[in-house]
Formats: sequence, structure tokens, C-alpha cells
Amino acid sequence: MQKDFHYAVTYIVARWADFSHKKAQIIAYASQLVDDNCDYGTLEFDNGAMCSQIPSSHKMHDYRNFRTLEQYKVWMPFHFLPGNDGLNFKQDVPGSFINKLITTSTSHTANEMVDYCLVNWKAKSPDRLHRLGITLHTLSDCWAHQGFVGINHEVNDVILMDGSEFTKPSLFNVIKGGLIDTIGALISKFMSNAFPLGHASTFDVPDLPYLKWKYINDGAQFVRENYNDYVSAAEAMYGVLKQISPNLSCKPSLSDEQKDLLKQLFISFKQRNSYDRLNGWMKLLVDDAFDIGSVHLRPYKKEGLGSWRHDALGNEENPRFTPEFLKSNWKLFHDALFAQKYTITRLILPKYGICAA
Repeated sequence: MQKDFHYAVTYIVARWADFSHKKAQIIAYASQLVDDNCDYGTLEFDNGAMCSQIPSSHKMHDYRNFRTLEQYKVWMPFHFLPGNDGLNFKQDVPGSFINKLITTSTSHTANEMVDYCLVNWKAKSPDRLHRLGITLHTLSDCWAHQGFVGINHEVNDVILMDGSEFTKPSLFNVIKGGLIDTIGALISKFMSNAFPLGHASTFDVPDLPYLKWKYINDGAQFVRENYNDYVSAAEAMYGVLKQISPNLSCKPSLSDEQKDLLKQLFISFKQRNSYDRLNGWMKLLVDDAFDIGSVHLRPYKKEGLGSWRHDALGNEENPRFTPEFLKSNWKLFHDALFAQKYTITRLILPKYGICAA
């Protein structure tokens, strides 16, 4: 999933659950920032104060992606949550250990992740909105990343096939005629062998909401309709949000009209660039297409002026410490990342026999 879902759709679903504009925007920004936060190391302030940074993503060309430890520390807890084959911690997963790590759309591990998040919310932790956004990111990624694992492994070795609604990456577009499927499969196979992390062999196909696509894994053929999966992910997010809605009479589920609207928009925004799709959603928010009033959603910026990082640190060459830093969105987001990672890797996954760094 990309920023049109993690930022715009998360915001919309939060508003449908009767969260205020301000709170929904924090939740949505935190959700998208999970994909863009590559910060490492310790930040030092002018007065000697220090603050640790934790990454929740790596750029795809980053050498750290090739290190198994980094995959366990970053991709698994935040993007490819192990599904334990959908079984509870008392049940044995057939086959090898890797079968425990495959992401599934629904799982007991995801349910426990949500439960810990709700406990954090009810405790009124200062980072509760940020933790909620992070949790919703990982939860929704379970739908987009189902069938793959967040480490380099041959289980990710899939062959991407042509489908009736499949828009091929630009590399494919130069190839015409009957060879297109063969070439596409060869390139997909090369990616699987060279860089079998997550869904790298399928490029960004699982992250494009408008696609119906096919792939072969271990001889079996699978058909995925991203737009239907994304609607299910939105329903799952709403299921979390309604439990802590400020409106005690919040409706129990998304209406058929809301789900139909989301599906039609997932299908209709066919731009490959996620910012282009995001701009389409933001225009509809201004036009009150979602029955929450006309809204000008803050433009999403991962860095620079207008970003949480810039709001908190300003001039990063010699950042000046102020008491306000401790309450900044950027600081609270990193606090929530530390807590989320600890919860998943130290409290949840070991119950399922998964020791993940």
C-alpha cells in the first residue's frame, strides 16, 4: 500500500469513526510515515540532550535491506507481520519455520497487536494517536502483503503473470506482442532470485489499489483483486477505530455505500504515481465526497518544511533543544515505534514460537 491509502484512506476511515479532523490527521500521518521513516542513530542537541531514532523502513537501494537482522528488525514488525498460518499460539503450523512468518490477511498475531494498541490508548499514553496510526499501517499491510514474508527467502519466489486489469511496469511497456508474458515472467523470476525480500518479485503490483493480477508460487496460481483487499483492510481499520471512537453510538461497521465508494475510487484512480492518486483523494475531501464536510487535509511531506521532523527539529545541523520537543509529533512517533516493535518482537511473536531479533 502507498500514501493514497495509508494517508488519505486512513484519515477518511478515522473521520467515519467520528474522530476529529486534528486527531484523524495525526493518525493518518503516523500511518504513512511508517513507510518513509529511515532515521537511524542518535540525535544530539545543542545542550547535550540526546534522542534515539528507530527506522521503520529502508529505501530499496539501502544495503541494510540485504542484512537478515535488519529485515527482522524493520520489515517484519512494521510491514510483513507474521501470520502463523492464521492459527493461534496453541496450534502447530505444518512445515518449516518459514511458514510461521508468512503474512496473512487476518491472524491472531494481528489481533493481539491491536489489543496492545487499545490498552495503550485506554492508558492515555501521550503517543496513543501515533501508536494507533502505526498499528493501522501494519494491520492494513497484512492485506496487501499476504502470502509474502519480510525477509529474503525463496518463499517470495513468485512468477508474475499477465491479467486482464494488470498494468505492467514501464519496463514491460516497451515489449509488445506474445512475448510480453514470457519477458514479464523472466524479469519477475530474476527479481525473485536476486532480491527475494517481501514482494520485490512483483514490483509494486500489490501496492496499486486499482489492479487485478495473477502470480504463480510453487506451481499454484493465485488471483488477487487489490481493490477488494483494500476495502477489507479499510473495514478492519474501522473495526479497530470504532472501539475507541469518541462517539459511543458509532455505527458498528462501514455501510455498504461507504464500501462501494471506496472500491470505486480504488479502481478509478489509475495513476501509477502515489502522489497523483493522493491528490485525487484530497480533492474529493475538499468536495465533501465522504460526507464529513469539506476538508483541506494537510499535504503529506516526509521531510523538509511542513514535515513532522522539520516541525520538531528545524535546523538539523545544530538542533536546539526546547521542552516542546518532548511533545512533538516526531518525538511521539518514535516513542510509539519503539513500543510497537518491542510489543511485537518481545511479547507477541514469542508466544507463537517466533524469535524475531
